[in-house]
Amino acid sequence: MFANLSIARKIMIAFLPPVLLALALAAYVVREKAVTAGQAAALQTVAPLAADIGALVHEAQKERGATAVFLGGKGQRFGDELKSQRAATDAAFARFRQTAAAVDLVNFGAAFATALSEAETAVAALVARRAETDGLTQDAKTAIADFTATIRRLLDVVNRIAVLSPDMRVAVKVSAYLNLMEGKERAGQERAVGSGAFASGRFDAETYRRFVGLTIE
Repeated sequence: MFANLSIARKIMIAFLPPVLLALALAAYVVREKAVTAGQAAALQTVAPLAADIGALVHEAQKERGATAVFLGGKGQRFGDELKSQRAATDAAFARFRQTAAAVDLVNFGAAFATALSEAETAVAALVARRAETDGLTQDAKTAIADFTATIRRLLDVVNRIAVLSPDMRVAVKVSAYLNLMEGKERAGQERAVGSGAFASGRFDAETYRRFVGLTIE
């Protein structure tokens, strides 16, 4: 049957597979570029979130330190400073929530949406537990642990932003920002543990081990 075809048809049939392959490849490249462009555009909407998380982490770290001193001193020290710092934390939390609400989470997958939601919930719970600090119904060790766990959730969101970036240059910049915050967090934990112990006038064995461990990390 093929032998009976005209030369023109034989040439057309011979060239058909590579032409179809080229068209398929072109369609694939266009689709991949569209996906990458969509991811990049989506990332631009979430990038400000990393900055707001950094600001919130900074204020939470300061509140953690003030809380440690307040509890360590049995409520006799740092009361006014703690009240002022809470207002700063609340303002940073409000900015974070506003920015987070504007992010189209569909573009980032269920894991990112869950991490962001859990971080926001953790901060809200931390704010709600302030009454325990005011009433001296929790100790400095517990309060510091709560702050540290919450800050860890916030830093995890920044880490996910770096991983989600399709642009290596953006990913490197976000990762560098995260590393800076991680170093600052280790120093913040050290200050909080030390401040709480000094305010109470004593280092128990567990607190001392924790403090020494943080200083050599």
